[in-house]
Amino acid sequence: MFLYHSGNGMGEYIVSHLFDRYYRGTSTESCSEGTGLGMAIVQQIITAYERSIEVNSEPESGTTIVVELPYD
Repeated sequence: MFLYHSGNGMGEYIVSHLFDRYYRGTSTESCSEGTGLGMAIVQQIITAYERSIEVNSEPESGTTIVVELPYD
């Protein structure tokens, strides 16, 4: 299992769309790099290995992402 905690946190709406393709969680007016594909790709890889990814986030408190990774 891999645990990562960082950032300012995200609201419920952003977390619910985090794994959607092309979703960036920022307005189109703000300058931001990326295509919004990263988390969608991560979810597909984790799912292909029949593992799980969990996101817990609260604004002003940070975000925790828990990824269950395969091992032998």
